[in-house]
Amino acid sequence: MKLVRVFRTLSQRPDLARLVRILEIRVFPFGLAAERLEALEEQIETALGHMHALVALHWTRTGSLSDRLILSMFAHMRALRTVEISGDSRAYSPTLLVDHMPRTVTRLAVVLPDRRFGASLVGLVAALPLESLSVVALQSPVVTDAMLSEMAPYAPNLHRLVLAGCKAVRGHGVLDILRTCAISELSLEGLSISNEMLGELALHFDTLRSLTLTHPGGPNAPFFAQVQAIVHSVPLHTLVIYAKGGSPPVVSGEQADAPATAYDSASNPSLTTSFVKRLIFGRSSRLRTLRIQGIAVSLYQLQMISMSTLSDTLEDLVVHLYEGNCDELARCVARFRRLRLLHIQSHPGSNAEFSEEQLATLAGASPTLRKLGYRNRMWQVDNRTLYPWDMAAGVFPETMMIVRA
Repeated sequence: MKLVRVFRTLSQRPDLARLVRILEIRVFPFGLAAERLEALEEQIETALGHMHALVALHWTRTGSLSDRLILSMFAHMRALRTVEISGDSRAYSPTLLVDHMPRTVTRLAVVLPDRRFGASLVGLVAALPLESLSVVALQSPVVTDAMLSEMAPYAPNLHRLVLAGCKAVRGHGVLDILRTCAISELSLEGLSISNEMLGELALHFDTLRSLTLTHPGGPNAPFFAQVQAIVHSVPLHTLVIYAKGGSPPVVSGEQADAPATAYDSASNPSLTTSFVKRLIFGRSSRLRTLRIQGIAVSLYQLQMISMSTLSDTLEDLVVHLYEGNCDELARCVARFRRLRLLHIQSHPGSNAEFSEEQLATLAGASPTLRKLGYRNRMWQVDNRTLYPWDMAAGVFPETMMIVRA
């Protein structure tokens, strides 16, 4: 296995280990015999001891991190800034992280924290000068509002907060953090925040520039009424909204000639035209990134966006269409003067079916487009021409990696 060979080499070549700046351990050879696993841990420990220049550590493979490694590896990492770690603490003691993680760490990401890790999270936040905190759970009650409220005074420098799948969070803890910190990037994904609480949080969005939300399900109008108030008053440069997991397929949406409240199906998340109007005439009318995923967007609404000032600023656009008029879609694309990435999502049961020839037409409509996606496929675009995505380069399309809470 490659990981075994890499650490064998690094343990024997301190000169090479000292050059490592980013380390990712996302897989681990648990199938090895016990004595070989013991030897591997020794090699990892030795190699980590030489990684004095390490800036980012991503250790997300459950069961591969031990107390022994925690006690030894952080001692020489004086340049460490970013840590992403598995929150499944069955193989290690989270309290050791509180005591030994370098105080140089400013960005912390925790993946699937268990209750034992959760009990140490506030202490860990208090011990570090964090600027960014990310907690990704799977509909877990481990992270609570009380916990967020408790950590708020210890994170005065926090400007980025990502909470995903934390079902016990209803918003009061987030509110305390917003009152304490100048948050510029906020992701609230798959939480239990009501539309009313979202409106209360928005009163403290003065410094916000990037916002990610999940559609809570149920009627569209109450949710988008809160979001349209946000885009009307907050100068965002990034807005991401997506339907929560398990939402029904998008095969229809609000029609151009329908009243703003006429289409409000609880079973089909759909963008409201009143929201689009607030978006293009509000303080967020200079957005650079707009991603609406799993939520129906009509061609009429896309036309409105393409004819607004957003046509001068948008560089990254993701929409979920259900209409298949390629010619009109190409005209919309042509109006965006800075668009570099376009990803079109659609359900096979809708009319938004596009052939590769039609996608080539879309690519030809924009001189600035560099990436074009359709459903689960992605192409590179060069000089208005489509080319297959180069997966061998090891770069996965970012629009396919959004958290689905």
